[in-house]
Amino acid sequence: MQGLASLGYHRLNAETRDLDQTRVAIEALKAIGGVLDGVVPAELIRDFNQVVANLQLAYASAAAESS
Repeated sequence: MQGLASLGYHRLNAETRDLDQTRVAIEALKAIGGVLDGVVPAELIRDFNQVVANLQLAYASAAAESS
C-alpha cells in the first residue's frame, strides 16, 4: 500500500507527471481499503483512508494545473 501511495505521489511531480497512473494508484488503494475494512483495526483504516484522501486532493490540484 505504501508503494502504491508513493507511486501515485511520484507521478504527480511535474517532471514525472502521469495523471492516469496516479488515478490507477488511487483506485487500487481504494479497492485494497475496501477489502481490509473490518479485518484490520479501525485506526489503521482511518489512517489509510486519510492517505487516499490526501492523494486524491493532490491529484485534483495537479489536474487543475494541467488544464
